[in-house]
Amino acid sequence: LYSGEKNKKEFGLVCKMEFKSSYDNMEEIRNLIKSIHPYEEPVINVVPLIT
Repeated sequence: LYSGEKNKKEFGLVCKMEFKSSYDNMEEIRNLIKSIHPYEEPVINVVPLIT
């Protein structure tokens, strides 16, 4: 549970989450992460895989 305050620096433990999905789902996934993530601006890296 996140207990920080908006516009104030907070320190704590973080974890990395990694998964694969089709590019068509990218915007929906990004919006979902932003809607449930406790940070004002979560770090979201998208790495395209070229086959």
